[in-house]
Amino acid sequence: MKKHILSAFGLIAAFTMSATQYMHINLQNGKEYDVKVEKTDRVSHVTEGEEVFIKVTRTDGSSSLYPMNGAEVTFDEEIARMDGDVANWNILTTMVEGCEYDSAKIRELKEIGADDWEIFKIQETYNDCVKEKRNEKKIKFSDNELETQSYANKFATRLFTDISKEENFKDKNLIFSPTSLQFALAMLANGADDDGAYAEITTALGKENIPLDELNNMYSKRLTNLKMTNPQKVKIGVTNAAFLQNGVLFGKNFMQNLDEYFKAAANNVDFNEDSTYMKMNDWADKSTNGMIKGLGIDKDPTLILVLANALSFQSEWEEKFSPEATEMGKFITSTGEEKQVEKMNHYFVGNYAEGENYQLVTLPFFEGFQMNVVLPAEGVSPEAVLAEIDFDNIKYKVDEYDYMSILYSPRLSLPKFNIDTKIKLNEALQKIGLKKTFIANFGNIAKSANVDNIKQLAHLEIDEAGAKGAAVTVVEAAGSAYMDEVVNVDVNRPFIVTINNPKTHEVLFIGLINDPTLKN
Repeated sequence: MKKHILSAFGLIAAFTMSATQYMHINLQNGKEYDVKVEKTDRVSHVTEGEEVFIKVTRTDGSSSLYPMNGAEVTFDEEIARMDGDVANWNILTTMVEGCEYDSAKIRELKEIGADDWEIFKIQETYNDCVKEKRNEKKIKFSDNELETQSYANKFATRLFTDISKEENFKDKNLIFSPTSLQFALAMLANGADDDGAYAEITTALGKENIPLDELNNMYSKRLTNLKMTNPQKVKIGVTNAAFLQNGVLFGKNFMQNLDEYFKAAANNVDFNEDSTYMKMNDWADKSTNGMIKGLGIDKDPTLILVLANALSFQSEWEEKFSPEATEMGKFITSTGEEKQVEKMNHYFVGNYAEGENYQLVTLPFFEGFQMNVVLPAEGVSPEAVLAEIDFDNIKYKVDEYDYMSILYSPRLSLPKFNIDTKIKLNEALQKIGLKKTFIANFGNIAKSANVDNIKQLAHLEIDEAGAKGAAVTVVEAAGSAYMDEVVNVDVNRPFIVTINNPKTHEVLFIGLINDPTLKN
């Protein structure tokens, strides 16, 4: 077997693989990484601060970092191409595999005042390429996978309901990301060697004791599917990371699965050092486009592992609200206080549903994503409404007795908001069933590894143009053609929002807005 070796701080650092193979990283402390490197992946040396890493950039645009401190790096097979001048080598931004969006060219055209048509052609070329590649990829979820995800979402909704009842969130706003939590728990499942803990985690993920390979393949598909979203229409970032205590021996299969299925960047750190927490906060900041500035982890020398998922979302509405139509309006908070808030106003066609206890309006984004605005009836709690609605199967209101199928279309008056939430999930997760998860040993992660904290930080804001949201979930392990009828929907009291894709049962965010003037 022919091997190629790179010195830890060598200049030869960029190449493309000819076939699927393993990269072996042997650190001076005896620790080893076996990293599965896919065809056409690029590998390079990168410097962050004073540290040097091996960066594996995959064909879907995701990447992982591996520490190079005195490392010897070998590869199983022949290297197809090697670029010796790393200083002049530049990684082209590949937002979707095989499609390159030339942002530098667009910037250049704008600077010289080029015709808009020239810019449009570049954007359309990219969009056409994305369509073609997505058709080739044809990521299709089985009925069983969709059913599993649907159950996982129901669990997440119950969890959100329980969190909303906690004293910490009484009369406050709450933003929660089921998607981010699910990715973090799925990574954690790979470390469970206790049957009870594994059963609890998989139940939360939609199917008790789902085989690990089935679970990993499902999440690999979810990750790819989210990354295949056309970034010119909807920008979604999904990043996973593992921060590992230096000197601790971690399970080989655990590390390999994190890399292969979750594309989780592995970072060797020292939890005794302040610089580690700065590094993790910087990762959160960069992974959420600045929407979440840090992981919110206090210095703790007993930590051996931090698993983190970062999710970001940004999209314009398919139908934008006109800023000229925004006006001040009345809002009664959950405490009964009357406030004047900025309300956006727009008329939508055919996006209305109602029940005895609520009104619902769906605001479409692009790429199948949407935001549901749910207004509970006066005197009805948001928690009661959440238990009633299936967001994957919303029955929009039509006049079934009219041969022209009249749609009931809302004239919506919706408060703008900009909200941040920090949630410690331990108590709520235990209450809803994850009891053994917090007491069991996770021997597949490392000897005497125990889950210490699971927490999430989330951000969501909406305005006339669209929505921006982000979430970071952290697992800390310690050693040890028709007519329409207008319906007025004035959102003037606490309401619920979701951002989801009903086709894939992906629920990015659930929010309860008790007071849109508050940021928390």
